[in-house]
Amino acid sequence: MKKSFKSLVLPSLALLIILLTGASMVIADPNLTAECGGSSCHSTISLTISSNATGTVDASLGEPFNLIIDAGGYTRSDQAFYVNIEPSWADNNQFSFTTTSIQDNATGDLNSNLNEISISVDFTPTSIGAYTIRIWTAGKNDVAGSLDVAVSVTVNDVAPPVIDSPVDKIVSEGDSSANITWNPSDAYPDRYEIFDNMTSWLSGSWDGSAIVVGLDTLSLGSHNITLAVYDIVDNMASDQVDVTVIDDTPPIITPLENQEVEEGALVWLTWTVTDLHPDSYEIWRNDVSIDSGVWDGSDISTPLSSVGLGFYNYTLYVSDASSNSVTSQVNVTIVDGTAPLVDSPPDITYLEGQTGYSIVWTPTDTHPSSYEILRNGTVILEGDWNSTGESVSVNVDGLAKNTYNFTFIAFDVGGNFVTDEVFVSVFSAVIPYVNHPDDLHISEGTLGTEIIWSPIDLNPLSYEIYRDEVLIRSGSWNTSGEVMVLLVEGYALGDYNFTIFVIDTDTNNATDTVWVTVYDGTLPTINSPIDITYDEGQIGFEISWTPSDLHPQFYTIYRNTIELQSGPWNSSSEIITIQVGSLSYGDYNYTISVLDVGGNLVSDEVEVFVLDGTPPVLDSPADIQYEQLTTGNGITWNPSDINPISYSIIRNGTVVNSGGWIGSSIFILVDWLIPGSYNFTIIVTDIDGNSASDTVMVIVTPSATSTETSTTSTTTSVTTPSPTQPDDSIFDDVAIAPFALIVGTWVGLILVVVIVSEVLARKGKW
Repeated sequence: MKKSFKSLVLPSLALLIILLTGASMVIADPNLTAECGGSSCHSTISLTISSNATGTVDASLGEPFNLIIDAGGYTRSDQAFYVNIEPSWADNNQFSFTTTSIQDNATGDLNSNLNEISISVDFTPTSIGAYTIRIWTAGKNDVAGSLDVAVSVTVNDVAPPVIDSPVDKIVSEGDSSANITWNPSDAYPDRYEIFDNMTSWLSGSWDGSAIVVGLDTLSLGSHNITLAVYDIVDNMASDQVDVTVIDDTPPIITPLENQEVEEGALVWLTWTVTDLHPDSYEIWRNDVSIDSGVWDGSDISTPLSSVGLGFYNYTLYVSDASSNSVTSQVNVTIVDGTAPLVDSPPDITYLEGQTGYSIVWTPTDTHPSSYEILRNGTVILEGDWNSTGESVSVNVDGLAKNTYNFTFIAFDVGGNFVTDEVFVSVFSAVIPYVNHPDDLHISEGTLGTEIIWSPIDLNPLSYEIYRDEVLIRSGSWNTSGEVMVLLVEGYALGDYNFTIFVIDTDTNNATDTVWVTVYDGTLPTINSPIDITYDEGQIGFEISWTPSDLHPQFYTIYRNTIELQSGPWNSSSEIITIQVGSLSYGDYNYTISVLDVGGNLVSDEVEVFVLDGTPPVLDSPADIQYEQLTTGNGITWNPSDINPISYSIIRNGTVVNSGGWIGSSIFILVDWLIPGSYNFTIIVTDIDGNSASDTVMVIVTPSATSTETSTTSTTTSVTTPSPTQPDDSIFDDVAIAPFALIVGTWVGLILVVVIVSEVLARKGKW
């Protein structure tokens, strides 16, 4: 028994392994087509695949088109048969479409037959050019097939660019700030070209931004500057600006330093003068012209003749071809060449109120002349310097606390002079002096901000620095005027006070406080979600913003400028979402504004377009047949749509009624028609141009009363109504249909009475 069971198990396992191996070799993978680049790709091209494209598909940028793809040639009838479209194949990535993998007789297969697949795919071009869309079909046993569809994508652009017209200009030659700025616009910008007096000057690609051309290279004269802008289909717009380039820039003279020349020496004065259009020059000495001539743009020189000690004024006058002129003056002094000498007394320091301090200078020179003493730049004493070695003194007692600069100047007869400075510092013995740096307002995160104090005292000792009354630093105050620097950085938002306390050896002290405000000076950032388009009635659409800031505070969302939602913005990583589905037909602008604690605000806008993608629903009233002259016959349609707009009723190809449709029923009276067959067709249209139509046949048969009356030969004064058709405007106007029905009923009754009376009279019964 056991032996028999074992003998059955081993063959069964072998058979199972063979079946599994065979199955793995023939199962079709929809991705294994010849595009995959591997050794296991389907490579037996035996399947058929075609589309509804009869040649190159002409498409417009951004406008979708549809391809119907049919695949066949598969024979296994096991549904292991696919049609695939991937973005990475051929030029498929130049189109927006849904990546497709459709199995035979599965969702998306429009053909219910086995071994045949039909699919419908919408493609939207995303760029202009000639492209190839590639589709593959594949099945078991490595069978495959492919289809290339050629597509030519253009843009439907008939509008030329729009261009502004800057004013004409008068500019200075070489002015680097002179330019023309055009602001052309177009949905599809391509390139531009600029002409100077009809000659191409500049050109380049144009991305829709402003075009700026500098005028500093233009030559003197009149220039017709014309800009031509082109879009991608060569629609062109142009504008001309007349530019007059003038020379209003005078020549430039490099000024000479005033000259001191020793008596008997011979030197030259040489000026460097520049101008684009040189013309002439003239040189004056002490208001007398000494040289003139044509100037060719080179340097201009004149010799200096020594005429003894004295002062000479040399003036150069130059003019260019446009009569722009400039002058430059240099003073030449002939001197004896030897300056006086003077000693240098030491600087003086004393306490306020002390006396007995003076400065004494002893200058020397072969030809002394005069002296001046200045205090802080102002002359306080002057006089004759009579002989070499003569001493000059000034009393410096009685000065208030401060530092003073006493300057002594000694002159000789040749104009040579010598100076010496002595500093006098007067200090107070009361309290130290501490300067007051400005209070600071710094943006959070700013580095390198400093507070600098320089306290002054004759006997400094130590200092302490506090932040918000907490000691943060202390040390020795070594010298009067010592600079104490405090680095202020890395602080969070808030207000801080920094106070320095200084004390001298006599326990005199002083303080100063600087307030530092750290504020949020950084704008929040926010992403910009794409605009949304959907059909009216759809749900599930939302906008999600992810703003970011170190100190978020509040947000507000507006729809069409009306506040819709607001609340606290709690964290930098918070996602703010608003539902925008189920809106009525129309265009909506959703704007979010986010505000941080520093009052910095940033906004983003998203447009939502709700379309009417559903045609009206229209019932189909039954056809009508009635006998001529009977009344009360009419057709009532009951169309419906969310956004109704208009209707039109056509009888036998002719419009007999039309108007606005507000969604209610539409009625037309069809009485008073002559015998015959009539086709009444209604067309209702909604706001997006979707329409629906219905046709009702109206058959009018001859009236028996009319027939009998027409066969009687006796003449009567009673006139029966003519069976001719009334004017359409009487019975077709929906607005007066109820009135027409009432009038028609009464007229019909009267006619019946008249006809019966006539018949009875003819038979002698009346």
